Amino acid sequence: YSALTYSQQENDLRIRTADGGTLTVGPDVTVRNASGSTFTTLGNGNADTIVLGTVQSDSSGGTLRVTGKTVSNQGSMRADGGTLDLNNVTGDLGDAKVSGGGTLDVAGTFTNNLGQTIDGSNLTFRGTWSGAAPITATGVSTVDLGGTWTNTSAIAVDSGSLLRLSGSWSNGGTISANASTVDLLSHGETLGSISIVDSRINLQSGYTTSELESISSGDTSAYVQPGGTLDNAGDDFVLAADGYKLYLDGGKISGGTISSSDDTKLIATSNDGTLDGVTLNADGLVQQSAIVSVTGGLNVNGLLRLERTTNNASDFYDTGLDFYGEGAELGGSGVVELYSVLTYSQQENDLRIRSVDQYPLTIGENVTVQNAPGSTYTTLGYSQTPLSIRGTIVAQSTGQTLRLTGSEVINAGTLISRPGATLSARVLSQTAPGTTEVGINGDRSSEFGRISVDGVAELDGAIRVDMSADADLTDGTEPPAVSDYQFDGDLSDSLGGPSLVSNGGTVQSGQYVFSANQGLKVENAIANPSEYSIELTFTWNSTSNWKRLISFANLADDTGLYSINGQLYFWPNAAGAAGAIQAGQEVTVLLTRDESTREVVGYVNGIWQFSFIDSSNRAVFSAANNVAWFFQDNGSEEGSGSVNRIRIFDRVIKSQSIMGFFSSGSVVGAYADESGLNLGSGLQLQLQSAGGGELEFAAVAPTNDTTAPQIQEIVPPDGGVGPRVQDLEVRFDERMDVTTLTPGNFAINGPTGAVSPEVFRVTDLGSAVTLDFRSLEPGSYTLTLAADQLTDRSGNALGAGDITSTFTIEAQTATWIAAGSGNWDDAANWQDGRVPQPGDDVVINVPANATITHRSGSTQINSLTTAGRLNLTGGRLDVIDTLQADGGITIDGGTLAGATVIGTGEISVSSNTSNRLDGVTLETNIALTDYRDFLRIDNGLELNATMTVGRQARVYFRGSQSLSGTGEVLVSQSHTDASYAQGLFLEQSFTTLVIEDGITVRGGNGAIGRSGYWGSANNVSVINRGIIAADTSGRTIEIRPDGGSFTNEGVIRADGGTLDVDGLAGNGGTLEPISGTLDLSGNYVLDQNVSGTGVTVNLRGTWDNQATIDLTSSSLTVTGNWTNNGTITTTGGSVFLNDN
Repeated sequence: YSALTYSQQENDLRIRTADGGTLTVGPDVTVRNASGSTFTTLGNGNADTIVLGTVQSDSSGGTLRVTGKTVSNQGSMRADGGTLDLNNVTGDLGDAKVSGGGTLDVAGTFTNNLGQTIDGSNLTFRGTWSGAAPITATGVSTVDLGGTWTNTSAIAVDSGSLLRLSGSWSNGGTISANASTVDLLSHGETLGSISIVDSRINLQSGYTTSELESISSGDTSAYVQPGGTLDNAGDDFVLAADGYKLYLDGGKISGGTISSSDDTKLIATSNDGTLDGVTLNADGLVQQSAIVSVTGGLNVNGLLRLERTTNNASDFYDTGLDFYGEGAELGGSGVVELYSVLTYSQQENDLRIRSVDQYPLTIGENVTVQNAPGSTYTTLGYSQTPLSIRGTIVAQSTGQTLRLTGSEVINAGTLISRPGATLSARVLSQTAPGTTEVGINGDRSSEFGRISVDGVAELDGAIRVDMSADADLTDGTEPPAVSDYQFDGDLSDSLGGPSLVSNGGTVQSGQYVFSANQGLKVENAIANPSEYSIELTFTWNSTSNWKRLISFANLADDTGLYSINGQLYFWPNAAGAAGAIQAGQEVTVLLTRDESTREVVGYVNGIWQFSFIDSSNRAVFSAANNVAWFFQDNGSEEGSGSVNRIRIFDRVIKSQSIMGFFSSGSVVGAYADESGLNLGSGLQLQLQSAGGGELEFAAVAPTNDTTAPQIQEIVPPDGGVGPRVQDLEVRFDERMDVTTLTPGNFAINGPTGAVSPEVFRVTDLGSAVTLDFRSLEPGSYTLTLAADQLTDRSGNALGAGDITSTFTIEAQTATWIAAGSGNWDDAANWQDGRVPQPGDDVVINVPANATITHRSGSTQINSLTTAGRLNLTGGRLDVIDTLQADGGITIDGGTLAGATVIGTGEISVSSNTSNRLDGVTLETNIALTDYRDFLRIDNGLELNATMTVGRQARVYFRGSQSLSGTGEVLVSQSHTDASYAQGLFLEQSFTTLVIEDGITVRGGNGAIGRSGYWGSANNVSVINRGIIAADTSGRTIEIRPDGGSFTNEGVIRADGGTLDVDGLAGNGGTLEPISGTLDLSGNYVLDQNVSGTGVTVNLRGTWDNQATIDLTSSSLTVTGNWTNNGTITTTGGSVFLNDN
């Protein structure tokens, strides 16, 4: 009996041999811990223990250990309500039982020869063992099997039990689970016969879909957890209520498709996880607090719903999809629905879908992203990366906003804002065939559709306004006579005109459905047979061959409007573009005829297709009562399909103004051919009107264009001489075919030969290109355009051969003339009153104690040289080449960008939280030595000097970045603040900091990754390719990924201080415990030898030693779930062996 309340064998009450001899428990003796006893021990680690009698643990909550150099059971072992902990068991395990809620924990090299039957109790096997007899568990039991083991018998769990399979194992018998939980912590070398039914699988290692399918016969939930990967590449994981349910629960699902045979969903839990190149054919749910990382794109062909169901202001962006890497595309043909109850608007906290690195996010052309009815604030995109929309975006939550954001938002798809909802876009550019639709409801002063634009919108394609039936606008005049057939249960005109008459077909679900040679006719609906506009909204089941749309002569001849293989055709006069009409897709065809000019014009979805002068009156309704036939032919030129709406107007709708009109006759807006619609900064496009109508703006391609495009302007101009430039621009007098605007058709040659732009951009809707260079050095340049390859949208070439333009870059110096200190933006301080311009080499000759202050604005120069001190208190200073400030630089609220900083002056950083370095190279030292100094890094930092980080000083890396160069980061060695209060931190979750080869991080109390003190982002990753060294006695450097991972591809070193590493993943790399303490935790493999003298080494987590650990006069603690496949040698020190 013992009342000891902590477990340490050296202190336990125990029976042992003290001289190394064998301890034997005789055949008629029972050794047990008494009721209420805590920790007791039988045996000694340096002597053998033989049990011939009975050893029994029946004290609930207490532990009786049996230990020895070897332990041999030839009697009975009983865990009856207490814990019986058997160590170093050899040979046959023999008679060992557990009951009464007890725990039997066996470690060693042994054979389970008699088996166990467990009911409501716990069994753990560890070490190297084989199962030759059955293990059966029921009644909420736990069976934990680890180590290196082989099963040749039967393992079965039932009735709410837990089976954990870990280590290196092989199954030559059977493993079964029914109505239980199975933890797959490792992958068996041989899976053998496994049957899991009506159970839960926690996948914490890598398995393929075919393997999971082989081990479960039905009604099983699979949770892919941290450390677990479901390899679904080339496979289809089929979900079913009576088959597999799948949960992304912190792990990774890779490749293939996920389908469902019923309505079973893929569910992502609050433990997050990763989808890698997955196609989701089933429905899915991203639950509250789940952030799913997406690599390799994601295709959604069902309904994927993201939910934020708590309104907690302290939850920083806790639900969403984060896309990583090239090919960040949300594709497929399904719907992604966003639902949030957040009641305040802050984009950083919104439920959102975004790309979090530098690559753009693309919304595929057949997918729909929408906010759910009743949802509050949701966001698509991220302000730092482009958002490209080719699919459909729907804002449909009344009174709420769906945001589109990005460094630019490009719409080539469809944007829809339903009545009362708001679609908010940042820097929106719409290109054909993009469409924006706005829903209208209510009157002029109340409900309206809105698209709000933050920045400038350039909209090409179409803007469409749909008005509800109850919308009302009382001012203005009545519109011309219009017939509107909406097939709302019958063939009547909703405006009271003549009804349609069908030749077969049926009216169903708001449409008229017809087969071949069935159609509609109407009489007396067209007041003037020579002037009208007719709009048909319909779907063909097939577009092959001729199919009549409208007959003008009561089917008496073949003239009329047709489609042929997807082409709109007025036979025999004119034809439109191929492929404008697609099978299975709804289209709107508009045909107009002007009586005065006899011009007939055809459109598909608002895009001009053809026009001709109808001198033969073929488009005039010639039969009695102006009878019109739709979709009906007099022979074989017919097809099957459905029509949703037919509208007839008694006037021509002009393409250069509006397609459709308001019932009041008022026009909200119009624009001419090709002009686009440009909204100024901060302006809202707010469209309101009456019901029963439809308003559409359309950018119309010019007709019969045979005129070659011309160069409107080249900057720099031909023959021009000027200072350094970063941008070359070529502007044309019309929009070009953007497929011809490629870098290969714009060649630049300079003093040293060919020069390639860093960025090639097509701008102004295809009417200009910009070539971006970091800097063009002084000298002569020639720009050569491949004119015969550059064409406008009608195919006309710019010219027959090359077009060249030459220009010369001259060095230009801006000189400071003030005698001492002054402000950069004060023209009086500069020669000729000229403040430095882009391309200037700036020279400031002042005493070393003079200060030049850059306090506002954005300045771009080529280089800067000064003997004085540069003080950045605001704005942005972008230096293309070198910056030499021998008097030093102070960053106190400003941004320094692009520069390579050289010279003898040091950079000092203040506590101003606007301090920033953007893509800078430092050849001089930089100091954050004062209390709570602050620096943000964008676009990486090359450090070839020393950065000193003082007390509670923070260096924040925004986004995934690298710290490169040959320098070192020195964390102040004098202060004693908690290590996580200062250091190198990542500002955003799920981003990575790479410490490149050549960089050393060392010193006193500091952290890398996340700052718990400042509450920076969690779930971050750190990759070390350099050296991280704790080299100050009594101080600690922590690596804190906080849910993410730390990968060591360089050196981590304890040299006098403590290096505390959390989240170590993969191979451990080079570990150097020279002096002090090295503390590792994570899921890792020691793949390289470790040696040290007089050190402390703590190995925690789940780890595998595959190398040699050789320590002298040291302390080694091994704990967690660990495996030794190498060698561990200690001389003259202490070793603590704990856990599994």
